[in-house]
Amino acid sequence: MPINPSVLGTQYVTLPMTVGVVVASAVLTVQTPWSSKIFPYLGVGAGVARVSIQGANSTNPSEPGINHFDSGPDASATAFAMQFKAGLKGEVAKNLTCMTFRSIWRVRGGFEKPNGFG
Repeated sequence: MPINPSVLGTQYVTLPMTVGVVVASAVLTVQTPWSSKIFPYLGVGAGVARVSIQGANSTNPSEPGINHFDSGPDASATAFAMQFKAGLKGEVAKNLTCMTFRSIWRVRGGFEKPNGFG
């Protein structure tokens, strides 16, 4: 991913990231008087997110051999994760349901390594 600041020249940044989330959710389905096959629902969830960066690299061709992440190219963090969702659930057959929804995620936390990624 090249970055082109006017003073430093072209900066090449590699930031390989892995993210994992485990969330327990609760969903409230509402039965409406308008339909016995389509149901609106709301949901909320809370859990844990884990973000890990391994082997970050930031180089500039005008500074050969210098990796600007040398002080900490690896970092990881565990954070609190929340999810809010709303959607529609439709009964296709007796034991088959189709769902469509919009989900909003929020992950809060910081990296553990002070010399890593702040």
